[in-house]
Amino acid sequence: RLIGYENRDIADKDFRNDRVDAGEVGAGHAVTALYELKLAPHTRFANAATARIRYETPGADKAAEERAWVFSVSVLSLPASKELKLAYTAATFAEILRHSPNAAGISLDDLTLYGRGAQRTGKRYDVELLSLMEKAHQLKVGDKIGSN
Repeated sequence: RLIGYENRDIADKDFRNDRVDAGEVGAGHAVTALYELKLAPHTRFANAATARIRYETPGADKAAEERAWVFSVSVLSLPASKELKLAYTAATFAEILRHSPNAAGISLDDLTLYGRGAQRTGKRYDVELLSLMEKAHQLKVGDKIGSN
């Protein structure tokens, strides 16, 4: 599941169809994509996930190029970096705010604590994210799904 881009979801059969709008990123811009993976309980395969990206070179119309990266179970099991933990914190905070069923069972208190553990020294965006999370908690925004 591509987190936060549900409104840009396309059918698997349209992945290689250049006529289907899949959410373009302009030249010189960058995005972070977070995927939720559900691995089989007893994955024995060396290759657990493949990430593919298609892109067009800016300028004249040319056929899109495709690159793929294969990830093994061992790589997916490595400890997360602080950057990845903060990206997870920000994405999960957004899921909580919009009462996504994917965030059911995750408390804002626990998520804030997790984010604090990943906070990087001197990074103002880390401070701002955690400050917004505390304000949301004070306002009781994002309380349990289904409660008022």
